[in-house]
Amino acid sequence: MEPKKSKIASIITYIKEARKDPKKKMVLFFAFYFVFFLIIIIMVRLNGNNTSIQKENLIGSKYSLNQLKKGNYHYVYDLKIGTEEKVIDGERNGNIESFEVKENGKVTSFYQNSKECLKKENGTWVKTENPNKYSYITDIDNLEKILDKATYISKTEYKSEELDLNYEISTTTLTELLDGKKIDIDDETNKIVIRTDINKEAYAFTIDLEPYFTYINNKDTEARFKLTYDNFGNVEEIINPKK
Repeated sequence: MEPKKSKIASIITYIKEARKDPKKKMVLFFAFYFVFFLIIIIMVRLNGNNTSIQKENLIGSKYSLNQLKKGNYHYVYDLKIGTEEKVIDGERNGNIESFEVKENGKVTSFYQNSKECLKKENGTWVKTENPNKYSYITDIDNLEKILDKATYISKTEYKSEELDLNYEISTTTLTELLDGKKIDIDDETNKIVIRTDINKEAYAFTIDLEPYFTYINNKDTEARFKLTYDNFGNVEEIINPKK
């Protein structure tokens, strides 16, 4: 320890003597500012590294639709648009679906494939239209197009390692995407929350499109879509009930 103390003492003595000599004083002055700016540069670089980490985390907040795009799952769509409320509970295997629609206290069974939609009426299956008139939003391929245009805002992490990814999309963008119309309005953003599992596979969506539906209906219109999925890959063949 003594050699270190003596070194420090000699440095202090040198500084005191240098302050009396104008040339040495000038050297000390420049040395001080060199160290000062060196510290600033190091701090800026450290902050730059933190920013990079944040950006990496932001970019890393990705999700996967792979499980959904395989087209084999159980789903529940809880829809509320204006005064209309319905729950669609069904299964999908490829392009074939079997589902029930619960609306106004009534439950109706449906079957749908790529060619037709059938409804069960008084024990008989009859042709009908798809009861989900909002499939242009809930259909996974259409939803993917909406998500591709949305802007990532933030995320919420849970102890289970599941994530809520928060996105926003303007009514201007939605109108062009869904209706093929270009508009120029000062609009509010529509909000989308994607819930992902520990593998970042999306399995639930909470979609608030009130600003968009208010615009297209020209009146205040609540528009909430809650889409949840499970039982991936375990849905067996769905048989056409008319055969």
